[in-house]
Amino acid sequence: MLRIIGVHGVNQFHSGWEPDTRSAQLGEMWSAALTRSMADVPFELTVPYFAHLLRGSASQSGDSDPDSLDEEALEMLVAWDLELNGPVGVDQGDLTRIPRDVVGRMSGMPWGELPIQLFILTFLRDVQRYLGKRNGERRIAARDHVADKIRSTGAHVVVGHSLGSVVAYEALSAHPDIEVDVLVTIGSPLGLPKAVFNRLSPKPVTRPAPRPPGVRKWVNISDVGDLCAIPKGFATSFAVDREHETEIHAFRYHSVLDYLAHEMTGKAVRGD
Repeated sequence: MLRIIGVHGVNQFHSGWEPDTRSAQLGEMWSAALTRSMADVPFELTVPYFAHLLRGSASQSGDSDPDSLDEEALEMLVAWDLELNGPVGVDQGDLTRIPRDVVGRMSGMPWGELPIQLFILTFLRDVQRYLGKRNGERRIAARDHVADKIRSTGAHVVVGHSLGSVVAYEALSAHPDIEVDVLVTIGSPLGLPKAVFNRLSPKPVTRPAPRPPGVRKWVNISDVGDLCAIPKGFATSFAVDREHETEIHAFRYHSVLDYLAHEMTGKAVRGD
């Protein structure tokens, strides 16, 4: 039986949800989607829920409050949101290929940090919560929770989606005793130069950065129109074994269920 840990992405928090209940719900949804791409290979998938650990009083945790914006920053945030979404919203897939290219190019420019921060605040607010302080209590609690689940389940494979790819990378890096056969990152913002890459813990000293010590194989998969999976060229940022950029879905950008159901993800999880 192939044992898999799935590390969820953003926007999973809702007040009143019990962590174990939400973990079970996510596990069922992820398993149903992944079954479509696994070619009848039996597996057991667990999704540790950590969104609640990123909430709480900033004064209690010692972390800065990522939701605090001055008036000028708020105006820029709204403008950035409109630029990316358009007046009626932009669907995903090929329709976001061009703006993804633009955002990717901006992320590497000297003046690109502010727009990318606004992008993170708009689309990936949980990423900002997680990365707000390098050694913040919320951050350590989330990555240690994921590490504990990888260790306790004896997982062979870790699949990290969106913010989950960041948490998975840091969890495996912080716990080098944990060994897994394959790390699969999907829809990952790990390569964002200033907003994510430069804030990782431990901070990378080379580019491409090495894989976590216990990871035998690393595969990264991104949809051509995924605005979160920027910049392009993941292998220039990390020492991955394989990098795939394809059309996961024509319209739904950044959907974890579509990523999981895609044959490329199934092959990566199976180790093909």
